[in-house]
Amino acid sequence: MKKRHSHIKETKIEIIPMIDTMFFLLVFFLLSSLNIISLSGSKVRLPKALSAVKPQKKADLTVTVRPNGSTQIDNTTFAPADVGEALVRSAQKSGLLPNTSDVNAVADKAKNLIVVINADSETDNAAVVRAIDSARAKGFVQFGIAAKGRNTLEQENIGQ
Repeated sequence: MKKRHSHIKETKIEIIPMIDTMFFLLVFFLLSSLNIISLSGSKVRLPKALSAVKPQKKADLTVTVRPNGSTQIDNTTFAPADVGEALVRSAQKSGLLPNTSDVNAVADKAKNLIVVINADSETDNAAVVRAIDSARAKGFVQFGIAAKGRNTLEQENIGQ
């Protein structure tokens, strides 16, 4: 009678594919978390205010006004007179306003949205007023002005 030799393979745990998988998971979650964080406007040198406090409610839309008078919404530059239309498009894209051409329906919903004006400390007051005026023409009525204070986030090392 012949003896059967059963060959039992030794199991090896390959660590390199596991490290690669963990690395890809780490990168995936890091990139995913960066997209979850809502960025509120471009960085500017905010004016200082002693009474500046953190807002109780998060801004729905942010308009950045640069020192040269140009305005930005979602990193797209507009003339101050076009801010109202750009706010409507941005709000419709993000689902804050109905995607309709009915001006009254859009204006009715727009009055409940908070628009923060993120103006540089060197910005001319007239550019801020033109941006607010354009937004009001489209039905936005709640505005906030971003300022740097003791209880607010500071934005430093700003490049234009």
